Amino acid sequence: MMDEFVSKIDLAAEKYLCSAYHQGTGMGKGIGPHYHFHDYPEPLSVSRQEGQILFAISRFCGPSTILELGTGTGYSTAWLAAGGPEAELTTAYDYTEGSVGEEEISVVGRLLEELGLANVTIVRDHVQSFKELKADLVFMDGKIKHDIQVPIETEILIEHDATGKPDPGEGFAISTSSRLSVQCGDKAYLKALIRLCSMYGEIGA
Repeated sequence: MMDEFVSKIDLAAEKYLCSAYHQGTGMGKGIGPHYHFHDYPEPLSVSRQEGQILFAISRFCGPSTILELGTGTGYSTAWLAAGGPEAELTTAYDYTEGSVGEEEISVVGRLLEELGLANVTIVRDHVQSFKELKADLVFMDGKIKHDIQVPIETEILIEHDATGKPDPGEGFAISTSSRLSVQCGDKAYLKALIRLCSMYGEIGA
């Protein structure tokens, strides 16, 4: 299942995201230089390795709801949505690290449509305006932690560009290009997630 999706997202990213950069849409504004696709110098979002981890966690956990704080290019959104096809995924696009215009959101929409991912809702609201941040699975950009005004209610929290190490009894870090951390309150589930993620990267590095 994942191998098939890797091929599809490679083609879709080439068609929509990489071409969007070369057309000067400004989609890379505010995103670090270490997320790359093939030989392109422009950033896309998460790396393929990180995308595979998101897919694997989403597929393993089978959440009913997923909340993504920071859509970026939609590349991470696609991995999460494909891993959890039965989940309702809400992704917040407009946030401090760099809001973009309708043209860029249109590119994200075309990417998701190309991949047949109809379970995604893109929200333009700034995270500071959210009255509630609640979902079975939450994926967030660590750079926007300071913008969040309400507690995050979730069973599993994945943080991209993690700013610190989670408590060993509550989570773990994965050695990737930008560092992912995973937190889970259920001890048995946490152990299962560690075993799962160890297939894609070094744990605790």
